[in-house]
Amino acid sequence: LHWRSVTLVHDLSGGMKRKLSLAIALLGDSHIVFLHEPTSGMDLYSRRSMDSGAASQQDAVVMNQLRKVYKDGKVGVASVSLGLPKGECFGYLGINGAGKTTTMKMLTGDLVASSGSATLGGFDILAQQLDVRRLIGYCPQFDALIDLLGVREHLELYAAIKGISAINDTVATLMAQMNLDD
Repeated sequence: LHWRSVTLVHDLSGGMKRKLSLAIALLGDSHIVFLHEPTSGMDLYSRRSMDSGAASQQDAVVMNQLRKVYKDGKVGVASVSLGLPKGECFGYLGINGAGKTTTMKMLTGDLVASSGSATLGGFDILAQQLDVRRLIGYCPQFDALIDLLGVREHLELYAAIKGISAINDTVATLMAQMNLDD
């Protein structure tokens, strides 16, 4: 058994957990990055220390009459259509229950739309899910982190999942850019 002297995610502050989730979303060659309430739970210091130049160049996002109706008949998203040009920074705002999370889940492939269509980077979100997932980074509203892993271990795990070949260099660079310690 090898003892490690790293800080486990379980012991990180809420703000540091958000930074780690953001770093995971930025891993690799993500052309489209979804940040679902990216600064929630962050303290002022963590917000200030985030690298403002870390955003990637984004390809077009297109939604055409995207709609979600659940089995019980409840409408999650009535109908949304929009186009975001490459490089656009867009805030998707609304009251609780307006469908923001449902829209994100449809775009990332976590939920299937009831009707309508969407493309990310020119790829259809249903027909070309693997291509879509290679293009996007997603920082969920609630951190999807494993408490018993360290920062580096999280980044290495997600880098491997994304098929990044130079994992050690990529992780070291991202940790330095995001001021994340192991």
